[in-house]
Amino acid sequence: MNPDLETSCFPVTIRLAQQSDLRDLTNIITHSFYPPQKSWRWTYPLLKFSIYEDLRHRLYSNSPEYFCFVATIPVLEDQTPKNLLVGTVEIAIRSQLSFTKNDKAYAYISNLAIHTDYRRQGIARQLLNSCEKTALEWGFEEICLHVLENNHPAQKLYRTNGYQLAQMESTIISWLFHRPQRCLLIKSLS
Repeated sequence: MNPDLETSCFPVTIRLAQQSDLRDLTNIITHSFYPPQKSWRWTYPLLKFSIYEDLRHRLYSNSPEYFCFVATIPVLEDQTPKNLLVGTVEIAIRSQLSFTKNDKAYAYISNLAIHTDYRRQGIARQLLNSCEKTALEWGFEEICLHVLENNHPAQKLYRTNGYQLAQMESTIISWLFHRPQRCLLIKSLS
């Protein structure tokens, strides 16, 4: 794979996640947000199980205020055509932003993750577009997400897609343990 490609060189299908996707979703999210390290090798199965159960709970809830999208590409496996899951993103309606003075609901994106072999090929952009269309269908004029201040590739993706910094969020944990702050990004959809 050419890491400098910005557009997908294969057909990508964006669809809603299904229960049968749980194992692949868990692997992509776990490896994207918590790359395996020898120092915590023994905790990795517990981490994956926790992520699996969180996803399973959200998918089973069938809430009209939550969608999990997946990106798939066609592949041949043992001469059989299959669809390989290569990315995911979640969108939900949340009730209050920390920087607002009211309890107005808002559309919130989380867990955007792309398989490492398929990054920088436009798949994340397609998943973001699906979330933005959903937010508009839900009647929202803005969409929000968080990204860590040291996640420069993700910040670049969001900036080039119209997301702007609304607030830096520090926690006592980030301050005490010198962890990166969270950046709240917002995009106007109108």
